Amino acid sequence: MYSPHSLEAVQFIHTATASNITSNWTVIDNPVTNNHPDAILLVTPNWNPGGGGGVYNDHAIGVWYTGTRWAIFNQDIAAMPEGAHFNVLVAPAGPRVFVHNATADNIASNCTRIDSSLTNGHPEAIVLVTPNWNPGGGGGSYNNHPIGVIYNDDGQWAVFNQDMAHMPEGAHFNVFIAPADPSVFVHTATASNIAENWTVIDHPLTNGRPNAIVLATSNWKPGGGWGGTYDNHAIGVGYDGTRWTVFNQDMANMPEGAHFNVMVFQGTTKVYLPMVLRAFP
Repeated sequence: MYSPHSLEAVQFIHTATASNITSNWTVIDNPVTNNHPDAILLVTPNWNPGGGGGVYNDHAIGVWYTGTRWAIFNQDIAAMPEGAHFNVLVAPAGPRVFVHNATADNIASNCTRIDSSLTNGHPEAIVLVTPNWNPGGGGGSYNNHPIGVIYNDDGQWAVFNQDMAHMPEGAHFNVFIAPADPSVFVHTATASNIAENWTVIDHPLTNGRPNAIVLATSNWKPGGGWGGTYDNHAIGVGYDGTRWTVFNQDMANMPEGAHFNVMVFQGTTKVYLPMVLRAFP
């Protein structure tokens, strides 16, 4: 039986339907998350699993534990649309996976600094995050803002609000520090790969693979330093018929220089993660 303390990463696609939507959330019914309040989920909206038609959900999202099951919710309390899809990773146990809590000691303006030996002094780290309303099932805190990660000049990574809104105390984030692997990389939006509100990913693990499961987190400036690019929009991923893309849910033009940390899985299989992430051919 799967346990959230396992070294297995489990990934799947969740679809919001009339039977699992309540108000602004959609309940995940999966044995790897049911009755596991300590499970750590990473989530990215997927416009069109398999390459068909899709549904937009132009809202900052997060996950929360209902008492027996995990759910994906819209931070602004907007109704969850039927047909919205989400790529979900149930992250494996280990030092690379944890819940970060924004506190008075680690908040600076719109950022909350992550203190981990795997990220401190490591500008090359690839960090993926998802807001977690109530780790362990307790009370929660909303953060209704598009987020990203940034490597600050103090040598620490941080989660930040793209719109510069102050980071609230008590906001929580599921964090996965991805191991070095070909299936983990940084994608940069450039004039040659942008079309309106999306940027096309050109990678052998995603090209021609409509059933790939792609996770993405905005990265203000890979490698650190100044001159990063904000993308103050809720994002998702979508398949254009041959390649995967990262897109802005509100249809706003994708800015040149926007960066995204990307992790790719091939299908809904378990992946064993003792040290590194295995990429499937």
